[in-house]
Amino acid sequence: MARQRKIPFGYLIRGGIVRSNPQEGEAVKYIFHQYLAGASFLTIAEDMTRRGPSYHQHTPAWNKSMVKRILENPKYTGADGYPPLVPAEDFAAVQHQR
Repeated sequence: MARQRKIPFGYLIRGGIVRSNPQEGEAVKYIFHQYLAGASFLTIAEDMTRRGPSYHQHTPAWNKSMVKRILENPKYTGADGYPPLVPAEDFAAVQHQR
């Protein structure tokens, strides 16, 4: 059975505070950029498997559901006290494009 992340990809907890994970945060921005440029969930997943970082610690391969989950999560705009990783306008554009 696949492991569930406790905190969204792109973030970590240090000293009880949610912070952005630099490497994963860049991957989140890349995923949004690629999708807005016209790439499919599957194409992005294949690209992320090649370039990393891994979505799960024990599973290096990405799939389209992982990409979809990232693109649907409003926390990346700074919602619910999370540090913003993508502009709200980009998040809204992705939702409109989907």
